[in-house]
Amino acid sequence: MGDYIREVDAIPRLLHIVPAFTYGVASFVKNLVDASDEKVIIDVLGVGSIPENFNKVITSKKGECIRITSVHSSPINMLKETLNAMNNHKYLAVHCHVYGYKGYVYKLLAKVCGIKNIFMHAHSAGNESKSKLGLIHTITERFFSRALSNYYIACSSLAAAGTYGANFCKTNNIILLPNAVNTDAYCLDYSQNKINDLKGKLSIEKDTYIVGHIGRFYPPKNHAFMINIIRELNKDIKHNWCMIFVGDGNLEEEIKHKAVAEGVAENIRFLGPRDDVPDILQIMDVFILPSYFEGLPVVAIEAQAAGIPIIMSTEVTKEADMEMGIVRYLPLTADIKEWCINISDLFICKQKVKGEKRREILRGKGFSKDILWEQYKTLLQNLDV
Repeated sequence: MGDYIREVDAIPRLLHIVPAFTYGVASFVKNLVDASDEKVIIDVLGVGSIPENFNKVITSKKGECIRITSVHSSPINMLKETLNAMNNHKYLAVHCHVYGYKGYVYKLLAKVCGIKNIFMHAHSAGNESKSKLGLIHTITERFFSRALSNYYIACSSLAAAGTYGANFCKTNNIILLPNAVNTDAYCLDYSQNKINDLKGKLSIEKDTYIVGHIGRFYPPKNHAFMINIIRELNKDIKHNWCMIFVGDGNLEEEIKHKAVAEGVAENIRFLGPRDDVPDILQIMDVFILPSYFEGLPVVAIEAQAAGIPIIMSTEVTKEADMEMGIVRYLPLTADIKEWCINISDLFICKQKVKGEKRREILRGKGFSKDILWEQYKTLLQNLDV
């Protein structure tokens, strides 16, 4: 059978549960599966559309992508479809990437199906409110995140404390798994001609400076703040420039309306979800991530893997800095002009660590997908079969 998982009934299967098949969590799972070997099969269950490139990676390793109904559309159908999926195979473990009470439901269903090993995986630092109601919400969510879990995993120490609670982390074993990236896809050095061709396909002139952001349109990503940055940049930058937003989400239309109201819509390209993120990153001059909170954002690692300078809010963990000399942190309380000055400065700064060197740095810090898989195999060795 192999030396890191004892035989169950042929090749053992794991079920990963994701909130959606796109963005950071899905990217983590895709990279994990891509690096996996033939001794285990990983299925992925989630809500929403399944990107072609995601499905291709999962199915190439004999896994299945299982799309279920959103709990908001039909709780009954969501429960039935999840139970059917969990009973369809004899799963060795369920690996839950959904926290709080929503994650608790999935873990409870796994228990009902007799699955012994349940992983809880923290990806977000959370937003700990100081209000009484906010405190109750945080305590409740942490309780449900911890409940019914055999293994507690996090992408960073900040995410662990945010999801499980700092005191819980002091007395329990927290397994840190980095948000590794596919270095073969991102650690590349595109020629200027290729960059110009990619810009042309997006109807962007070749001499245009590009500020970029990749992320779901939802409150923690702070898109409204980015619109304010765009407004201020328009006052100071005289050469051609534009802002690229990659992603979709509930707040997308609201942000588009704000862009129109602020008179900056012409400076923005809303590209929606993309399968060609490595290409999109290569045409950017600066990446910005002014999030209210993050665990350890995959996209920040991807941007650095691509060699793109990045400005992040101080709410993002310092563990996200790969120490390539291309990361800057700014507080959200800083004047918008300070963000703009740093962006303008990075437009001019063209220093870039070579692709092979970036690959070495990521491997050394454990952020390449093959290192991730080796760590994951170590975790699987201890499973109860």
